[in-house]
Amino acid sequence: MSNFKYYESDYEEAFLEMLTENNWDYKCGYDLHREKDDIILIDEFSRYLNDNYGYFTESEINELISYLTSSNDQSLYRAMKKTYTNLYKGYNLKREDGTNLFINFIDQDYDKNYYTAVNQYEYEEYHNRRPDIVLFINGIPVSIIELKNLANEKTTIKDAYDQTHIRYAQDIPSLMKFDFINVINGNCYY
Repeated sequence: MSNFKYYESDYEEAFLEMLTENNWDYKCGYDLHREKDDIILIDEFSRYLNDNYGYFTESEINELISYLTSSNDQSLYRAMKKTYTNLYKGYNLKREDGTNLFINFIDQDYDKNYYTAVNQYEYEEYHNRRPDIVLFINGIPVSIIELKNLANEKTTIKDAYDQTHIRYAQDIPSLMKFDFINVINGNCYY
């Protein structure tokens, strides 16, 4: 029997390595230049828009971000449903030059999107929380991943579930409404 110990960070690193091997960019949350209540990675979002649609003014980008993030006054379920619907159906932007431009936030062509995995993504709303990994497509969060140390038999899948579905849901609901694919791990001991 080996004396080697596994830590939660080992699982996180392995998960991130798997993602980068599959063409996801990796960024550490500590290295991002953003406010702790910014949901959208503005640089990634702007890059996607500019590469696929042309130049956008700051106010146009802010309008698009507001459209995606503006469902705070509802239950988390309804906010998530509205956010997903808005993301899926796109947006008809009335440009400052008087023209209209329809925006798909995620392109059907896989290669036109930008995929970013961020670990230790600190977000603050009612409390400061730091999910293990957040996955972004074009700067928009689409999945929160909570990893527990499987070598610790006392850490169960219920611990990971409670962390995302209770603590995160209560403390950072504006981010959680983008958690369309929730990924958790833990031991199945009860």
